[in-house]
Amino acid sequence: MGISKHKNSSLQQLGRPYERIGLWGWLGLYVTGAILLAFVFTHILLVHYTSSQLITLKNTILALRSPFVRTVDLGLLLFVIIHGMLGLRKVMLDLDLLRIKGALYLSWFMAVASAALLVWGLYVFTRLSY
Repeated sequence: MGISKHKNSSLQQLGRPYERIGLWGWLGLYVTGAILLAFVFTHILLVHYTSSQLITLKNTILALRSPFVRTVDLGLLLFVIIHGMLGLRKVMLDLDLLRIKGALYLSWFMAVASAALLVWGLYVFTRLSY
């Protein structure tokens, strides 16, 4: 009895529930991946097949004045950041380098880094489109 109790307690200590990305993490990766594919294909269609003009900075800036092109490019930016951060978080947790508290700090760091990247991307995007 004492040995199995000891084994169970050591297994609980060695068990790593925090390293698993969980249901919401997997759903987040799959959903953002599917949405990202739709935005990428729409972006490629807009850039390469709907315009007969050369791809230059001037023509790109003119194209960004269209609300549809802006929506597609902003959606692409948003979902690339979210999908990339979720994937990077999964890789970091799968490497098992962090304890429970470290995994929590990693999640908060990823959220702050995502927000910073989004703000920077919006800044660059608005500077180009006007």
